[in-house]
Amino acid sequence: MKSEEIAGKVTVGTAHTLQGAERQVVLFSPVYGDNSDKASFVDGTLELMNVAVSRAKDLFIVFGGQRRWEDTGPVFGLVRQRAVIGPHWFGYGGSQGLEFEAPVSFVEERTPQPTPPAPAPTPVQQAPWAKQSEPPPMRVPQPAPSHPVEPEPKMVDRHEPGYLIATELIDLWKESGVLPEDSKVKAQQFNAAMDAAGLLTKVDGTWHPTAEGIAIGVAQYQGGSGERTYVSPIYSPQAKKTLTRMVKFGYLIP
Repeated sequence: MKSEEIAGKVTVGTAHTLQGAERQVVLFSPVYGDNSDKASFVDGTLELMNVAVSRAKDLFIVFGGQRRWEDTGPVFGLVRQRAVIGPHWFGYGGSQGLEFEAPVSFVEERTPQPTPPAPAPTPVQQAPWAKQSEPPPMRVPQPAPSHPVEPEPKMVDRHEPGYLIATELIDLWKESGVLPEDSKVKAQQFNAAMDAAGLLTKVDGTWHPTAEGIAIGVAQYQGGSGERTYVSPIYSPQAKKTLTRMVKFGYLIP
């Protein structure tokens, strides 16, 4: 296969760029090294890991600095419980790309124990007076295969406590210093950034949260202007927390 063809099949970016169809294999890196003060962003944002994991069809591989595996936040605390550690560690050789075996204690902690074989079933003895010919068993109708159902966004009141619309979020970020006070970001630019991140999508001129957006707490409300009604996104406290982190680290609004 030519390198151009391979490149066309590879998606590179943040977890939100994986929107859409599943990938056979997903390689996930926490990005930050052993001594980065930003590592807590990945370890504390379970929603991003949920998006990445949900797109892996066959294999989900996590790799990164050794200290990341020792984190105990919502993300790496779960990785430590579920992951099967690979046989080798990479990166100690710097630019040489040398390969070393993982620490023995680390491997033992995460090596799954063999499952004991199930006992053989005990044969059922047929009574001597049992009939020689039995009627065929009744066939139980099997349900038709179900198709995955896309999650529906939560509908809330416009003034639901704790929920904010885009302009209110932007004003809050300016007041708290997350965005500069003279920032020119408006709701239009914010919605476009949410679209690029895979959290909103526009259908027939109306913004709706994607499955990933719903997962982090983006809801909808019905508003009105005169005789016209409309539906628009609104952001829960959970969504506000996640989006604030994304803005702080430059993942949403540069």
